[in-house]
Amino acid sequence: MQGGKLLAVSERAPKTPYSGKPEKHYGRITLRDPETLKIIESYSTHGISPHDICLLEDGRHLAIANYGSVVPKKGKEYGIPRAVVEPSVTVISLDDGKLVAKRTAEPGNVELRHLTARDIDRIFAIQVKLGKPGEEQPLLKNRQYAYEADFSAQDGESYLPAPVIASLQDKSRFAELGGEKLHNFMRHGLSIRHDPDHGEVLATFPSTHSLMVIDDETGEIRQRIDTAALGLDYPCGLSLIPGSPFYAVSGYWKNLFIFRRGTHEPVRELCHYASFFGHSHMTAVRTG
Repeated sequence: MQGGKLLAVSERAPKTPYSGKPEKHYGRITLRDPETLKIIESYSTHGISPHDICLLEDGRHLAIANYGSVVPKKGKEYGIPRAVVEPSVTVISLDDGKLVAKRTAEPGNVELRHLTARDIDRIFAIQVKLGKPGEEQPLLKNRQYAYEADFSAQDGESYLPAPVIASLQDKSRFAELGGEKLHNFMRHGLSIRHDPDHGEVLATFPSTHSLMVIDDETGEIRQRIDTAALGLDYPCGLSLIPGSPFYAVSGYWKNLFIFRRGTHEPVRELCHYASFFGHSHMTAVRTG
């Protein structure tokens, strides 16, 4: 942030069994020197297990996705299904750490992992639901995927449907986006980015080889792109390319495709066919 003068880091509280008091498990946002990593300031995230963070366009507010997942009271690990107490998006002021907004999703076993924002009133967040191995198999029927198993899932888990949520007209709560048919494609939501030039939110779902295009005003799913049909399996990382009409999407294990913003057409001459050996996210910068 601030032209490279500050580094903002989301940091979780120590992993201890849930105490019954959410605030005791809130994480921190630390503002650090990017060279030495020395802590300059530290603020509460006002949420449990913070993960993805998004600097709003005003440069003064930070939106935070808080998983909400906790270790059970008599447990040592998170476990599957997850115990999720307070999945939330919080917005804090970087001037003083004050909580500006907080929107909480339903507790249960669905984590709130990644987010992007148009502004404080338009925040889009990805949810993730973990299941045990094999629970996803009924969802693969008649899908004709390249592999019967989910190559992007870790051993001992599978990804189940969990809808993208957004704050739209009612700023106090989240709305689920897409109908049941689209929810089945919303498995293992990963990268999500806002394209202000076209009023769209772009999101990847590697478990279903899906790239989704969302209207940033209404929350309508404008398009679901089957990336496997284009030659891009398990789309994970997604980044707008600064100063260009393009964005990049990378496959979990291989290949990086370039798409044209707005039309979402792959630009074949700019695509790269390289191996990455497994990854989650990426970012793009423009040089020269």
